[in-house]
Amino acid sequence: MKKNTFFTGLILLFASIFAHEIMAQPVNDACSAASSITSNATCIYTNGTVDGATPTASLAQGSCDAYSGTYAGEDVWYTFVPQYATNTVKIDGSTSIDPVLVIYTGSCGNFTEFDCNDTSGNSHATINNSNFVVGQTYYIRVYDYGSQPPSDGTFQICIMHNASGGNVDLEYESHITLDGISGHGSGDADGAAEPGEQIELPINIKNNGSNTAHNISGTLSTTDTDITINAGNFSMGDLNPNASALANGVLFSISAAAIEKDVILNLSIISDEGSFNDSFLFHINDGNISLHKIDQLIRDGNGGGVGNSNGQLDPGEDIAFEIKIHNSGASIAHNTTATLSTLDSDINITNATVAIGNIGSDSDAWAQSFAFSIYSNAPEKDVVFTLAITSDEGSWVDTFIMHINQAVAIEKLQKNEVNIYPNPTNHYLNIDIENNTEIQNIEIFNINGQMILKNTFEQNIDVSNLKNGLYILRLIGSKKIGTFRFIKK
Repeated sequence: MKKNTFFTGLILLFASIFAHEIMAQPVNDACSAASSITSNATCIYTNGTVDGATPTASLAQGSCDAYSGTYAGEDVWYTFVPQYATNTVKIDGSTSIDPVLVIYTGSCGNFTEFDCNDTSGNSHATINNSNFVVGQTYYIRVYDYGSQPPSDGTFQICIMHNASGGNVDLEYESHITLDGISGHGSGDADGAAEPGEQIELPINIKNNGSNTAHNISGTLSTTDTDITINAGNFSMGDLNPNASALANGVLFSISAAAIEKDVILNLSIISDEGSFNDSFLFHINDGNISLHKIDQLIRDGNGGGVGNSNGQLDPGEDIAFEIKIHNSGASIAHNTTATLSTLDSDINITNATVAIGNIGSDSDAWAQSFAFSIYSNAPEKDVVFTLAITSDEGSWVDTFIMHINQAVAIEKLQKNEVNIYPNPTNHYLNIDIENNTEIQNIEIFNINGQMILKNTFEQNIDVSNLKNGLYILRLIGSKKIGTFRFIKK
């Protein structure tokens, strides 16, 4: 059958015109409904379209638009308030749009053209101008060149500022959480924000510009209902180029009912050179969690490690070290880890970090895989260790001291040198040592390797308070050491 190409083409033309007429108008079709765009140091695009747009009848085509016919001018609008004198406005469109980019000063219906760009036959348009007035409102108009709307009027628009050439650029850099530390704020002084605490928040402000910022002041705010700003304003004088300084005086309270979460804090900064806005995340920790070291176990050949099995630190030993951590809070600590460290040069930590997992409310967990070596020439001394504990809910730090003994040759007590009786016993354990061997200390461990008694040596030891079961007795002397078993019944 022969096709009627004339009528087919006519139908398609009317369908195209009809589709354009019923297409939804963009929200920023009118000048009075212009969308706001902010500038950034790099191009961060905002999506836009002229599909369905209507012309601004009272406005002539831009001065850069060389189209000689009756132009369609179906435009959309944006507003922009510059923070710097130099800005680049950039349009990247579909392959069917030839965008005309015009910038105006004034107000809707009473415009003065500021700048214009139409890159002929191209889907791009760019205006780079160094004469913007900081703080003044500019109107940006985008429409397609020619008399017919494009088949695809989509585009992207961005504004990039240039902070060079004598400008000021103030922004948030970092902050410090004070929750009772040295009398600043109020709380448990652990440096972690928790429900019910009052936080003093010194904020580091940085000037990324090339000129000094003068008479800086600012305000902290948030829309989060769990934060009450007690003192939100600050002032900090001048700030040189590429310099940072603390803004002090900000104070806020956290609701006692707050849950663990990140809060968005907004920062408005003002100087003589302009105004700047920034925001940052502030974490509220779970206040029902508190993790701390409560016990330890040294294995130097006794079930781990390499050494003389006396359960103490001696030069030349490899220590397998276990730490018990207690959660005294009312909530579960999730994904807990612990990291052991020391600044002592005679200690070489070979396994510093241990993953523990979850620790329940009012519960304990052992971190069992720490390992370190003691150099063979280490002198007798106390060593300061630091244990950093973290969970999804916060972080905690404990310090503790362990003693390195004087390097001596230690022999093992033989069974025929020691008589322990009665065994089993229900009250006293008697110890007789042969060959005049000097024993200074005794230690008693349960079958799990936990030390339950440490004392100076006595020949008669009262074990009546021990639960029934098997125990390990360690006798420690200056030259000899021995390990023996006994039963409490």
